[in-house]
Amino acid sequence: MEKRALKRKFYTLANRCSQYKIHSSAVKIAGRCFERVKKAYRASALGKIMSDHTSTIENSVAYKIIDTMFKGVDYGLKSIGHFWEHNKNYSLFHKLIKMVSSPLGKKIISIIMMLLSTIAYLTYINIYSMTPEITFTFVSALIMILALGVNPAGLRETYESSVLHERMSYFWSSDGKTVEFPWIMSFLILSIPILPKSITMVLLIALSSIKLVWGAVKRKAPLKIDCLIFAIVLFYVVMVIGTGTSTYRMDSIRDLAIHTVAIVWTISMIIDSKNLEKLYSMMVSFVYVATLVAVYGVLQYFIGVEMDAAWVDVQNNPNLSVRVYSVFGNPNILGEYLIMALPISMGLFMNSKGWFKKLLFLGTTGAMGCALVLTFGRGAWLGFAFAVAVMVILYKKELIWALIPAGIVSLFLLPESILNRILSIANLGDSSNAYRIRVWKVAMEMIKDNWILGVGFGYMPFKINYLNYIRTMNVYHSHNMILEIFAELGIGGLLVLVFMLGIILKKLYQISIQREDRFARIIAISLFGSFVAILTNGLTENVLYLPKIIWTFWMIVGFAGILIRVQRTEYKVKEKSND
Repeated sequence: MEKRALKRKFYTLANRCSQYKIHSSAVKIAGRCFERVKKAYRASALGKIMSDHTSTIENSVAYKIIDTMFKGVDYGLKSIGHFWEHNKNYSLFHKLIKMVSSPLGKKIISIIMMLLSTIAYLTYINIYSMTPEITFTFVSALIMILALGVNPAGLRETYESSVLHERMSYFWSSDGKTVEFPWIMSFLILSIPILPKSITMVLLIALSSIKLVWGAVKRKAPLKIDCLIFAIVLFYVVMVIGTGTSTYRMDSIRDLAIHTVAIVWTISMIIDSKNLEKLYSMMVSFVYVATLVAVYGVLQYFIGVEMDAAWVDVQNNPNLSVRVYSVFGNPNILGEYLIMALPISMGLFMNSKGWFKKLLFLGTTGAMGCALVLTFGRGAWLGFAFAVAVMVILYKKELIWALIPAGIVSLFLLPESILNRILSIANLGDSSNAYRIRVWKVAMEMIKDNWILGVGFGYMPFKINYLNYIRTMNVYHSHNMILEIFAELGIGGLLVLVFMLGIILKKLYQISIQREDRFARIIAISLFGSFVAILTNGLTENVLYLPKIIWTFWMIVGFAGILIRVQRTEYKVKEKSND
């Protein structure tokens, strides 16, 4: 009876929507207005920059300053690397490696490993006290001890010449061939959702710095930055200015440190990767760890987890008892993570040729899809739905006509709890919807008063300043990415963010519509889908709030940067060969 009543409500809603018909003349007027706006945009300075942004940006003073700065940093890193090369035999680290690699050192390492194994067994007996963070940290410690117990260079050479390397390469390479595996970057990608924030932060900055130093040593030609790196650095400069003008500077420095680590990692990723095979391996690592996170979330649904009362409006969703959150502690955060990984998993499925790879990535997509549904995060659902629609249009637009009826039919097959949750998106009486609307109104008042420089970079200046407008709501962020950036960094921060995302989306779109390189095209479509998903979800959540999601977002920016840089290099090589 309840299901019939629900269907009746759905039909009533559909009938009401059909009553509001728009007259053809109104459509024509709207079309003319759109054309005029389009023409005005193209004639404006922003339109000219975005139409031919590469040459315009590269001739600007700001670009030349940042390019010179990068060349100076690159020279400094190169000097550090050469100094290390010449003096490594006398360094404390080198002596430590020699000591650990000695027979006595190996015995000590063996004893430590036995002790750790005993601790692991005792923890395994009481399995429920062993959190995923402790497990991953313990396994990482064992691997690091093992690596120190043997000659690190020899360990890598031994592995890369083994049969195991050939078998593992099948899972991490696009064509099954053995490839130069991006060890450091893949380890960082795997560690983001599982390791504690402090450990991840140290690993990110330390390993990224090492990559930048050795990259500078190996690089013979001077470093040349591209438009995307310029936009990233420009956005970082705005963050620094926002920190300097913040009303609560120490709190802003904390958030600046988190973004600094992420941006250094992103730039090192873009500069270091020279081919799409490395990018493919990193994307596969991301999909594998996201699948593990998703599987843990699905298990939570069946085991049952504690749920915050604020996560569900019980009156509008009486049948909703569990929302999974995996390792993130909040279902909306898990949703944000999964919608960045799902389009990439779908892209890997589309790119795979063998049946085993197809099944593998179908499984990863299915696991993440199930976990996403069980988060019951409406913003994440909308983001993923838009991402799928955009990916289908870019890949083969004719399929969109099959996608629409499939989506409508699926509404009648969904369980009542999910259908209730979908229908509540348009329900302004829903407690979370009403709460967000109130937050947005106050956030816009704050923007009105601080629209030039903002209140200061980071969530704490926003939170503390918010209390000046309304003291009855304890709000940490504006539940909207655009409003949050505008409130924190002012109009300049918002424009630079739009500029950076505009460059990424435009370049990815250009790669996705070319037909010459199918591999690059599918990667571009999947990354475009990830950005569409997270930006759509950003209308109801501030996705740049928690460190793990911030690092994942910048990782996706890094993936896009690698693809854009490699494609640009290949295009220049083709141009030279044609000449």
